[in-house]
Amino acid sequence: MDSVTASAPGGREFYPGLCSCSVFVIICNEFDTANLLQVRFMVTSELSLTCCKLTASLNTCHDKFVANLHSCHDKFVASLLQTKIAIWVVSNLSARVIAEAVIQ
Repeated sequence: MDSVTASAPGGREFYPGLCSCSVFVIICNEFDTANLLQVRFMVTSELSLTCCKLTASLNTCHDKFVANLHSCHDKFVASLLQTKIAIWVVSNLSARVIAEAVIQ
């Protein structure tokens, strides 16, 4: 059976006796603070840009929805008005026919 000592790297260890999390911390500490702040700013900027694009897209979608809703409303009102006129004309004609029949 082979064994790995703490002084010889083996398995997932990169530095003797250290786990991969410790190695990550060591690597991160090798970057200077300015570089890390620059990376943070870049990530934050990209996130802000993505949020702005999403907001603009949602506003455009909202505007289109409202325009379609107004168009649908206008068509519905026009159709309702035509139906009301048609009913009024038919009932008016019926009343006239009945009135003429009564008069004769």
